[in-house]
Amino acid sequence: METAPSSASTALDAEELTEVVRGALSTLADASWDAHDKASDALTSAVLVHVLKALNGLARPYKYAVTFCAQQRVGAALHVACGGRRDSARDVIVSVPYENETIQTVLSVCASHLGLEGTGA
Repeated sequence: METAPSSASTALDAEELTEVVRGALSTLADASWDAHDKASDALTSAVLVHVLKALNGLARPYKYAVTFCAQQRVGAALHVACGGRRDSARDVIVSVPYENETIQTVLSVCASHLGLEGTGA
């Protein structure tokens, strides 16, 4: 009979989540960020898919919501905000900025614990 993993082994903290997102973004750092129209749409999709695959690779009982905001650097600041109701003991929300000479981005991840242990289901 298999035992369920302890909540300590399935817990996810903000630092770990941030490192996963930064690692995924760093692999895409050399991509052509200054592309326009369809190319930038494809790049945005590639970033989201790459981050979701990295998060799924953690094999943790979490559901992830990922948003990606990108803006060409033309002198204006990039401001983003997120909010929501969550269980602060188990759910995690992080926002990771990335910028270079041509673009400013913020990738936000909300990781919601599925809470499957002890439900009897």
